[in-house]
Amino acid sequence: MDADLFDMETMETDEEKEKEEVDMTMPAYGSKEWNDYIMGKFESRELIDGNPICAGLRRVAEDVLGSIVSSRPLQVWPSTDVNGPGRATVVFEVVINWMDSGELRTFAEVADVWHGNTDDLFCAHPAATASTRAEGRALRKALKIRCL
Repeated sequence: MDADLFDMETMETDEEKEKEEVDMTMPAYGSKEWNDYIMGKFESRELIDGNPICAGLRRVAEDVLGSIVSSRPLQVWPSTDVNGPGRATVVFEVVINWMDSGELRTFAEVADVWHGNTDDLFCAHPAATASTRAEGRALRKALKIRCL
């Protein structure tokens, strides 16, 4: 199929306009306006008391920052308490293909779970709960948002 030169120029102009519109609506990473911009990306079902859940953090991070290349616990210290759920600690790492540019950026965080900081429902699985908490912290760090 042959496209004439005028059509090609129109397509390039339209692409440039779309890029400019995106650049104008998204504030600079970490700027004063950044937090409100990112928090506005979450759907109501992804927020509990105004704070994003881990699934929402994953979705928004990929939407705004780029593809998540790796998301995994680096270290897990499981509970050793034979009389109950005990305490578990997890270090979690998220690697993002920054703005899908090929540059990889790594964010890591740690979380622990025990009966003193967790509801009984989640305390029954301390390593899994600590992993989700640490992942959420790493994603909040990557997104540079100020919330729990």
